Amino acid sequence: QASVVAQSAYYKVLVGTILGYKASNIVAHLEENPDPQEPFMSLARTEQLFSMIQEELSILCSIPAKLPWKAENSLDVETAEAKISNLQKRIDADNHRIAQESSKQESELAKENQLLALEQKKKKRKKGK
Repeated sequence: QASVVAQSAYYKVLVGTILGYKASNIVAHLEENPDPQEPFMSLARTEQLFSMIQEELSILCSIPAKLPWKAENSLDVETAEAKISNLQKRIDADNHRIAQESSKQESELAKENQLLALEQKKKKRKKGK
């Protein structure tokens, strides 16, 4: 059951509503993932679907579901973008630090190789004398 994907608009709205998603997010999901087997989701059809789901859920239980999260606590776009921006800055800083460390290691390795080459030349000179 857990791997079954809600294909129809009805089940997308039902599952989204039960999980506490905002109606605007459910509508966006419907628009981004239309079911090719169903007609276009007009505003009237969308409102009818939400109304039908609300009515059916109210028949099942008058007590709202208590979930581990609340839709009203979901991030607004501005806050989400700020969090993404901060994460990107941290990633960029980490990448910069890694590049600097890598460059430093390459430089140290090059110096070691030069020293080894010099030592080998000295050994060859000593053998030649």
